[in-house]
Parts: sequence; C-alpha cells; structure tokens
Amino acid sequence: MKEKYVWVVERYDGLRVIAQHTIPSGQITEDNLKHLLKTLAAKHELNDDEIIPCFLKRNTRKYWDYLEVQHDSKAKYYTLYCQGRMQIFALCVPEEKLKDVLKQ
Repeated sequence: MKEKYVWVVERYDGLRVIAQHTIPSGQITEDNLKHLLKTLAAKHELNDDEIIPCFLKRNTRKYWDYLEVQHDSKAKYYTLYCQGRMQIFALCVPEEKLKDVLKQ
C-alpha cells in the first residue's frame, strides 16, 4: 500500500508556533502550496508598500525577495519555507509520523 503524506503548515513567532494546519498532500499541488506560503507571509507580515516590490522583476533595483519560497535540504522532512520577521514552514510528513510533528 502506498504511503500517505500530509503537509503540516506552521507559522512561528520566534520559537513559538502560533498557527498550525494540516493538508493531505493529494489535496494541494506543490506550486499551490508555495503560493499559500507567500500569501500567508504577505497577509501576516507585510503592508502594501512591502508586498509590491516582491512582485517586480527579479533583476530590478526595487525588487525584494522577501516572499521567495525556499527549500530546506537539511530538514528531516521535505520542507518549504518563507522566512522573515515571522517564519512560515510547510513540512511533508508521512501520515503515521504526524503525531510526532504536531505541536500540542
């Protein structure tokens, strides 16, 4: 039987988890997950004047890479993140390991 995976999306303020959501991996594509991370980062951390430079062409002087989604190759599970004042992570976890990852 094929192993089932779940995305765990977490928003941190420092070391404290302030929001945590789970999404079955079959219900979201990786591209949509990246858009979700960008949206959460923009919503919770940036104002309009800070969001606009994130959508300019990369090699322009006013471009700001704050909403770039990165991959953590050293993490235990496949992990994508946006990191700024607040950290937003998405971990792809096998369903049977979900209890180990979720914060109580």
